[in-house]
Amino acid sequence: MVLRRPLRDGRIRGALAGLPLLALGSSGSAWVVAPVAFVGGLGFSLAAITWDSTLRKSVPPESLSRVTAYDDLMSYLSIPLSQLGAGPLAHVFGAGAVCTACGIGYVAACLFPLLKRYVRGQGA
Repeated sequence: MVLRRPLRDGRIRGALAGLPLLALGSSGSAWVVAPVAFVGGLGFSLAAITWDSTLRKSVPPESLSRVTAYDDLMSYLSIPLSQLGAGPLAHVFGAGAVCTACGIGYVAACLFPLLKRYVRGQGA
């Protein structure tokens, strides 16, 4: 598969990973959440492949390990911080509202870079 605009395609695929949170917040039914989680996981996996391929293509080999290390650090740093906040927020606002808000925030964060013409038009 050849992607003509890998940054744009990766952002769109990455946004699919927020759908399980939206399903969990709105329905909570396993019959709804399970297939949506499958689609979200598939989108996240495809976005990760696209991102890694774009990094390896765009970053010089002598800088790749450093760039990848910082990318991973920033990606994983937010996990414990969000886990610390999820419980108290769910207690105050309800678990469904927090899941919905987080899903909207995740999808928005994935799609927000598409406002930049460079990201939308970046060719392979």
